[in-house]
Amino acid sequence: MGSVRWRDEAERDLGQIVDFVAREYRIAGIREIVVRPNYVLIYRIALDTVWISNVFHSSRQYPPE
Repeated sequence: MGSVRWRDEAERDLGQIVDFVAREYRIAGIREIVVRPNYVLIYRIALDTVWISNVFHSSRQYPPE
């Protein structure tokens, strides 16, 4: 199978997109990202692991009261 190679500029572009969409959440260290229209994923990064804590539809209030 062939390989995928990224130019430096493409990697920089991707990094800027990730920085933009992976906003800090209301709680320090927690991030959110819209993964599909109307679906939000809540996660945190610890060392080399991404921990997914919640996935919810944007019509729901999060965190719940």
